[in-house]
Amino acid sequence: MHGGVALKVCGVTRAEDLEFIDGVADYVGFIASLARPKDSPRALSIEKAIDLASTVARSRRVLVLFDVDLKGALELASSLEAFDVIQYHKPLEPRAAMSMAEELKSLGLSLAPVTLWNGRRLEPHPCTIPSHDYEYLLVDALKGLNRRYEGGLKAPLRSYVEALKCHRKVGAAGGVSESNVCLVMKLRVSLVDVSSSVEEAPGVKSRVKVERLVEAMRRCV
Repeated sequence: MHGGVALKVCGVTRAEDLEFIDGVADYVGFIASLARPKDSPRALSIEKAIDLASTVARSRRVLVLFDVDLKGALELASSLEAFDVIQYHKPLEPRAAMSMAEELKSLGLSLAPVTLWNGRRLEPHPCTIPSHDYEYLLVDALKGLNRRYEGGLKAPLRSYVEALKCHRKVGAAGGVSESNVCLVMKLRVSLVDVSSSVEEAPGVKSRVKVERLVEAMRRCV
């Protein structure tokens, strides 16, 4: 942790980036696509994600799933020994979140559900997601939104506050960077999630930017 808040670096695609991220970040995220791994510079095939995750020694390993339904995610989970956490990056029906968390727990995995800012509100509303021992509840912005809020964030600070009213462990994503990380840390979130803000190019992480972010997080205290 840095300044008492965990750091997750997401969208890792290269082994050479793991050499400086592993252990510096509390969590390393791998975005996996079952159908369209080439559509995004950060989306990997499941096989590639497993291969990279198997080399991580110190950080917790997160598999981010976004284009698979709930049944498919649970079927896939039984073969994911290389990971510690499944971040299901799609809105979950309230009852489904707890059910999924329990099924993953039986497989030795932890669930990180997501609530997405759509420009007007969070969906699903975080208070409709039953409290549970999730790894964290991530607040992110819906992909494709062009609006910016305080400090350049893609979701307003009040969206994180809403989640914190109902959940103990809340992660903040959506444009978090070195320049605005203190804004979200002051809200007492448990985790900050970064991706493009610590890149040299899409899918290529920057050691210098990661180090600068970590230093900024330490100064926020």
